[in-house]
Amino acid sequence: MGLGATHANTAANAGEVFSDSEEEKDPEAKARHQEFKGKRKEHYSREAAIAMRQARELMEKEDAEAEDSDKVNGNGDVKMNGDVKMNGH
Repeated sequence: MGLGATHANTAANAGEVFSDSEEEKDPEAKARHQEFKGKRKEHYSREAAIAMRQARELMEKEDAEAEDSDKVNGNGDVKMNGDVKMNGH
């Protein structure tokens, strides 16, 4: 039975799959690896920034919806600019 991609990625990140160390790489390979690491870091930083923006937008939307629901009392009357409209009248 195969172990799956998650296990393979975890093993690769832990250095279990790729045995060549930094010292064994030629300067060109080291440069490519450093470039890869930089791009990977940028990618995940960008993903994190997007997730944080989406979370902030969702919280703001929920806050706005909560404020709107606070404007409606138990009788179905709606406060609008301080005035109370009673069931649409």
